[in-house]
Amino acid sequence: MADVTGRLAGRGTYLCPVRDCWTQAIRTGSLARVLKTEVREPDRVELERSSQQYSETRPAD
Repeated sequence: MADVTGRLAGRGTYLCPVRDCWTQAIRTGSLARVLKTEVREPDRVELERSSQQYSETRPAD
């Protein structure tokens, strides 16, 4: 579950507010590694759904 407030109990990590960061973290397994847990299919789907609120790539400087 994505906790944008950072207030829920349990393990957490920061993911930048860019959809590509989320996609890469899920695809490469780095999110599971950092959280020290398996990212199960229902959670993966929820994370991908949550990532839709962010822009696809970083804004140009």
